[in-house]
Amino acid sequence: MVIQGEDSRSIGQKWNTGQRSIQKGEQLKSSGLKMMEKGQKMVAEGQKNVEKGDQSIMQGKLLKQQSEHEYRQKFPDQKLLPVDEIPATQTSAR
Repeated sequence: MVIQGEDSRSIGQKWNTGQRSIQKGEQLKSSGLKMMEKGQKMVAEGQKNVEKGDQSIMQGKLLKQQSEHEYRQKFPDQKLLPVDEIPATQTSAR
């Protein structure tokens, strides 16, 4: 037969274990929510950077096309060369 004191202690230990589990769960949940919030901010920032990168690429392509067109108009008899193939005497100091 179980003595009442032992029964009470066993129930108390279970209650304490449950309470610690709740506290640990609340801490983990809070930490997880903070991480998710940071992650969402990082995703939003990353999306902005991708958009800025796309805009920069488009602007670069447009400038390149415009400069090639302008070059062909001003120098119709000369061939366009990639920058790395232009002789050093023809490039400006960098």
